[in-house]
Amino acid sequence: MILRGWQIDGFGRWRDFRVDDLDAGLNVVTGPNEIGKSTIHAFVRGVLFGFPDNRSREPKYPPLRGGEHGGRLFLETAAGPAAVGRWSKKRRTVLVEGAEGERLEAGHFEQLLRGANGELFRTVFAFGLDELAGLEGLSAEEVGLRLFDAGLEGAGRSVAGVAEELQRRQQAEHKSRGGRIRELARELVEARRAHDAAVARSLGHGALEARERELEEALASSRRALEAERRALTGYETLLGLWPLELRRRRAAEVLGPGGVEVLEDLAPQLEGLLADGALQRDRMRRSEALAAAVAERRASFARSLAELGPGWDEGRLAATDRSPSRRARIVRAREALERAERALAEATRVREGAAAEEARLAAERTAIEGDGAGPAESRAVVRERREALARLRAACAERDRLLQRGDRGSGRLGGVALVAALLFLAVAALAWVAGAPAAAAVGAVAALAAGLLALSLRGGAAGAGSRENEAARAACEAAIERACLVLGLEAPIDAARLESCAIDLEDLERAVERGDERRRQVAALDVRLAGAAAALAAAVAAQDTAADRLASLEIAWRKEASDLGSSLSPAAALDRLGAIERCAETLEACRREEAELAGVRAAAARWEGSVAELLQAAGIDGEGAAGLASLAGRWELARAAREAEVQIAEQVGAGPRAATLRVVLAQGDRAAWEEAKAKGAAIVDELEATCAAQVEALALQRKERAELEASADVPAAAALVMVAETELAAAVGRYREAALLERLLLDTLERFQQERQPEVLRWASEAFEQITGGRYVLVRQPAGVREVEVVDAGGRAVHAGALSRGTREQLYVCIRLGLVRAFAGRGLRLPLLLDDVFVNFDPARAAATAAVVADFAREHQVLLFTCHPQTVLLVEAVAPGRRRIDLGAAAEAAMQVA
Repeated sequence: MILRGWQIDGFGRWRDFRVDDLDAGLNVVTGPNEIGKSTIHAFVRGVLFGFPDNRSREPKYPPLRGGEHGGRLFLETAAGPAAVGRWSKKRRTVLVEGAEGERLEAGHFEQLLRGANGELFRTVFAFGLDELAGLEGLSAEEVGLRLFDAGLEGAGRSVAGVAEELQRRQQAEHKSRGGRIRELARELVEARRAHDAAVARSLGHGALEARERELEEALASSRRALEAERRALTGYETLLGLWPLELRRRRAAEVLGPGGVEVLEDLAPQLEGLLADGALQRDRMRRSEALAAAVAERRASFARSLAELGPGWDEGRLAATDRSPSRRARIVRAREALERAERALAEATRVREGAAAEEARLAAERTAIEGDGAGPAESRAVVRERREALARLRAACAERDRLLQRGDRGSGRLGGVALVAALLFLAVAALAWVAGAPAAAAVGAVAALAAGLLALSLRGGAAGAGSRENEAARAACEAAIERACLVLGLEAPIDAARLESCAIDLEDLERAVERGDERRRQVAALDVRLAGAAAALAAAVAAQDTAADRLASLEIAWRKEASDLGSSLSPAAALDRLGAIERCAETLEACRREEAELAGVRAAAARWEGSVAELLQAAGIDGEGAAGLASLAGRWELARAAREAEVQIAEQVGAGPRAATLRVVLAQGDRAAWEEAKAKGAAIVDELEATCAAQVEALALQRKERAELEASADVPAAAALVMVAETELAAAVGRYREAALLERLLLDTLERFQQERQPEVLRWASEAFEQITGGRYVLVRQPAGVREVEVVDAGGRAVHAGALSRGTREQLYVCIRLGLVRAFAGRGLRLPLLLDDVFVNFDPARAAATAAVVADFAREHQVLLFTCHPQTVLLVEAVAPGRRRIDLGAAAEAAMQVA
């Protein structure tokens, strides 16, 4: 039967929710918490086997968003497609339709289920975190029974639970220190005694009172003795209960040393590798017949390897050569040091050459600059003075020309001309002062003063004096012209062409002066850089010498280090030579191992144990081979067990003098004496309890007899009590025999099942469990005569299921369930397997392996994997790409939008 989809009309939070095209293999149903994954679980089970009624404690999932409570499942059967519908209002009616919608008989659907019921479906074909979490709080024995029951092909009720119920019935009727049969037997004895005593009660009241006092004293004495024996028995029971804890603590103390946990963390990868090599050891044993030829080939290979090493190499020199990792590390460090020194020398040489080249380049550049000449002798001040003189010359010439042009216009206007000239000379003087030429500024100021005086005299003179004023102004201009020509080195007469030529010469001179100044600045900067380059060259030469000395010392040290390998070898060649030596040594060692292995399996095992000696020595473990590795693998568990044992001992022992005494006795470790003392104490307590009970009853009877005697004797009533006690005792014995017979029949049936059918389930579970644990555990089995499950590791050591870690127990539970589903499929019952987040407590490696197992299982069986974890989806995608995925979150969002 394959589930192809469903139509939920109304169930919990789902309404009008349809899914089609489910894959016949692996389907992943994803969604966050509380999205309704468990609701779909219950819907599938309800449609297949019926919804719970009001008397059931199971959740009913009423439709929260409306719709009729129920829906349909779309199935693919051997006879073709079919649809199965069920609704809570029609609880007793199941609707079965064919591919064309035709109505089919309900018996057709019952044939598909092959007698399966809802409890079988829940316990075998649908399980998740609730079932896995149920393993956590159980004791080791309860875990074994629970896993054992998981491998039974039956309904949901535990066979172990049925057996326990029958045992409880038997114990209720009869047990070592109580039970209904014992009580009724004592009642019968007392009834008969009372009957006999009633007949003889005429002995007298005084004797009865004396007897009553004797019984009271005897009862008090018995109770004191019983209390003392109970305390002693409790102490021995406590010691026996603590003894397994003490053994675990002692064993852990003997195995674990200081810092053992940290050491194991470092050695864990090597440990796993050596555990994996156990299979290789078994292969060597099976290949013992081929080892003779292998030894000859090894010897020939060893001889060739020695020849390749060169003359002088033999087994003695090979053995004397240091091939340790520290030696290889020293060679690597020497190679790196030489490479660094060579790089440092090359770098120092490069720096020196660069410094020398830089010094030569700077010297050449300085020589080239000096070769261009030093420039004109004039300074910038001279140039500025000539430029000012040129400006004055131009102004004086212009003024002279204007005076000449205006001479005929009358003397009235000469004063204004003189005033303009004064202003012009004053401006020139100001410019010269700002330019840093005080001499030129003084000359300009004097000219300005003269022009001003001339203007005043011209303005104050008569009109007839105009001609004289004009001549005086021209004379002043001529004087200014002569002074400017003197500065400029010009000769009269001066015209515009000569003024322009003088200006051009002056600009050329100024550019030449600027170039000369720039060359001098460049030469000064080059001198500074030359000094730095010389210092850098000296430092580079010193660094080169230091690097050369360092390289030489390292080469001397290297030749000393490589003397036994060949002093002429480079470090890289030495590493190759050391690798060749190591391979040669390994060839020799392998040859010797194979030669020894020819002597027998035992010698081969001894050689293999030698390969793990270093690891065991590093871990501080006394042992070898598989036992040593198993001990090393169990150190973590031992450390944790030791801490837990100490805490439990402290909790059970408590504090005070009695606790100290118990610890002293516990340290002695005489378990046999404790068991013997417990057995004797239990017998004494039973005897004293029986004695006290008899004495209490006797005292009560004595008092009753006295009271009855005081009233009257009642022989008929005593006889009736004897009859009632005999009847009740016979009924209790019948019930006890019935429960014992039923238990025996159940155990016989279970034994036949274990012999005939359960091995198939455990074989499949073993294959899956070995794949999930990466070969750490290779077998799941049920020991003979025991209703428990144990696993066998790669070393052949049996481990009780209750001793496994939580995650490993859950993985074992999943494997047994998968094996059981296969067993049902082999007998014709194929139902979809519903898994709800069974990977969450697994480490990443085992979670991936479990996903691979489930994916492989889904090739033959339909699986619906419900999960709220994205990493689980990624695991499934990695091992089963293209699987069908149903996103409940998106479906719920779409349903809300429609609503």
